[in-house]
Amino acid sequence: MIRDADVINSFEYPFILKGKIENENDFNNNLTILSTTDINADGTANPIAKPFTYNEFVAKKTELENQETTKADLKASAKAKLVAGTPLTEEEANTIVL
Repeated sequence: MIRDADVINSFEYPFILKGKIENENDFNNNLTILSTTDINADGTANPIAKPFTYNEFVAKKTELENQETTKADLKASAKAKLVAGTPLTEEEANTIVL
C-alpha cells in the first residue's frame, strides 16, 4: 500500500502532512510544502506554494501503486515457477532476494 507521504516524498520537497489526502480539499488543507531556501532563524522553514497539483499527486500515486502491483505479481509468478520447477524470466529472477 502506497502512503500519501511516500507519494509526496517522490516529488522531493520537504512537507508537513496533517491528515490523509482523499480529495482536492484535503490536498489543499492537509498538505504544506516547505521552502528549502527560506529558513527562519530558529531553523524552521516557511511554507511555499505547492509545486505540484492535486491531479499530479493522484497521477503519481497511481503510478507508484501500479509499480507496487507489478512487483508483487512478478514475485508471485516467480514463486509459482520455482515451486513448479519451470524457468523464470529475467524480470522474475530479479525479484528474488538471495
